[in-house]
Amino acid sequence: MRVKDNSYLSEIYLSKNISVCLKGFFAIMVLCHHLSQHSGILSGTLVGSVFQFMGAWAVSMSFFFSGYGLMSSYIIKGRRYVLDFPKKRILPFYFICVLLIGIYSLERLIIGYPLTTRAIFDSFFFFRTVISNGWYLQTILLFYIAFYIIFILPIKDNAKIFTVFIFALAYILVCNLLKLSLTKYEATFSFLFGMIWCKYKKIIDKTFLKHNFFEFIISFCVFVGIMAVFFLNKNQAVKYSSKMFSLVAFNTVAVFAEIIILTVNQKIIHNNILKKIGEISLEIYVFQGFFINLFHSKILYINNAYVYIIAVILCTVILSIIINPLFKSIYLIFSKQKT
Repeated sequence: MRVKDNSYLSEIYLSKNISVCLKGFFAIMVLCHHLSQHSGILSGTLVGSVFQFMGAWAVSMSFFFSGYGLMSSYIIKGRRYVLDFPKKRILPFYFICVLLIGIYSLERLIIGYPLTTRAIFDSFFFFRTVISNGWYLQTILLFYIAFYIIFILPIKDNAKIFTVFIFALAYILVCNLLKLSLTKYEATFSFLFGMIWCKYKKIIDKTFLKHNFFEFIISFCVFVGIMAVFFLNKNQAVKYSSKMFSLVAFNTVAVFAEIIILTVNQKIIHNNILKKIGEISLEIYVFQGFFINLFHSKILYINNAYVYIIAVILCTVILSIIINPLFKSIYLIFSKQKT
């Protein structure tokens, strides 16, 4: 289906249905990234290098969608959305994290991975966790809490967004002081960027939708330029900064690419396969590490890289489909609790 006018395009891009499909696409990117790391396939090649960056790009879009989604819900529902936010979003999400701590702790005991009481204790808070790739869960939970505290304040919306910016800077500073990996905070500004895009979407649409291919080329050139700084500059501070800003640039590239694709044919993005994967994207993210560890463990080691990849993909998707109703029911149970 070809999109005929910009007003219609403004309504559908980054809509809830399209965003679910895009989450499916980026969930596949994260899975490819981790499988490339653990299988060794394409290691040392150009394609392998692209797979190494896929994870950061995909996660940055997850942060973008989170920021955009929270701001969109706030604009539509107002203060009531913020008041209900702890029981409808923070508490069920944290409960799922606790459930995953138990699952991964049990797996570590069974397959013989290192596990200490301190590691389990730290998993309930921030900066370290027994959950594979669980840093994302901890970071997004922290930003959920920050969103609630900031948006409950009786200040104007622009001031709230600016306060989120200050919080993001403080978070980056703390991560640096604690000498944590860049992975834990490199996509921080993508969350903020998603909020800003949502808040000023009408202005952005009016300004940029008319010549989206031109804007795509410009944003892509900016993205490539920032990535060049990352690769060519040896100063660590400059490398870290360029990596973070490259992810924001990638957000822009990805959105404009989506807009261009939608002007050609919606079905390329808005299709049942991507939608189904998008609906279980969180489950895919949190359970892929379970099978990545299991199938390269002492009790079950798959030597053949291709068999390993197929086994991880199949088991991750099957378990994600099985667990999805449970995760949904957890959100439903908490949302029904009286405040």
